[in-house]
Amino acid sequence: MELTTAYKEAIAYANPETTIWEAIRITHSSWLESILLVNSYEVFTANLGSFIPVQWSMKLPEVEAETRGELTLKIDLLPLSIKRTLFSGASKTDAMKLYYYEYTDTTDPAGQLPAALEISKVEMDEDNQVTTIKALYADLVNIVFPRRRMTTTLIPGGLV
Repeated sequence: MELTTAYKEAIAYANPETTIWEAIRITHSSWLESILLVNSYEVFTANLGSFIPVQWSMKLPEVEAETRGELTLKIDLLPLSIKRTLFSGASKTDAMKLYYYEYTDTTDPAGQLPAALEISKVEMDEDNQVTTIKALYADLVNIVFPRRRMTTTLIPGGLV
């Protein structure tokens, strides 16, 4: 089952008196502060800080074993300062990280994705109205192991 379908089913059975705020945090090693966004019409303040209200549509990552799981996020009318920050982070060599949270109150998140996603692509539509962000789970299958490359200069006399 696709995670987005399961998520919609869970929301359908949720208590109607409980408000769920979907929030994301985007970080990069070169930034002093994270980008905090909430899918709402008003500012949402939680332990992480004040989340800026924006409107988005999101496709959560797949959970099948054969896929890396790609999250697609389309944000309408993102403030220009945040667009500039996103594109500056996208031009760096190390990846930006995206964290997804669900809040039911202002303290700790009620739910979140189990790991940070690496942002693979940030793009704009032709009208500069919609910003699309694509993020993937880290590729743990194709990672080099051992990470340290063993050579005869590193281990003289060793069989490599």
